[in-house]
Amino acid sequence: MSAIMNIDFGDNLIRILKKKGWSQAELARRTGRSRTAISDVISGQRAIGRDLALDIAEAFDMPPDEMFRLAGLLPPKPDADQTLDRIDYLYHSLHDPDNKKKALEYMEFLKMQDEKGDYDERKSPSPQPR
Repeated sequence: MSAIMNIDFGDNLIRILKKKGWSQAELARRTGRSRTAISDVISGQRAIGRDLALDIAEAFDMPPDEMFRLAGLLPPKPDADQTLDRIDYLYHSLHDPDNKKKALEYMEFLKMQDEKGDYDERKSPSPQPR
């Protein structure tokens, strides 16, 4: 698939921008790229290259391979678990060993709560009628 024809990529960027409340100009500022370069990539008039994909991934604080997959620079991951990928990325982004330890302790705490069934009922799915 040619990256220049990847209109879905532009749609995905627009969706992420809306979710973050950013304009294309804000993304350009955060990536150090021109507003025109961002607009051209979103509209499909310009192919996204590796360097721009890396800059956008960094601006969005997302794993580079996730951005490469959105851009069509990598094939889709079979049976991808995006949540697990995100947890892995965030954990490995932590520099302070104490923060890594806290993250693991919190995950262990959540696992124990889940195993005991001790969780906030407001967040649990409602029972399905039989």
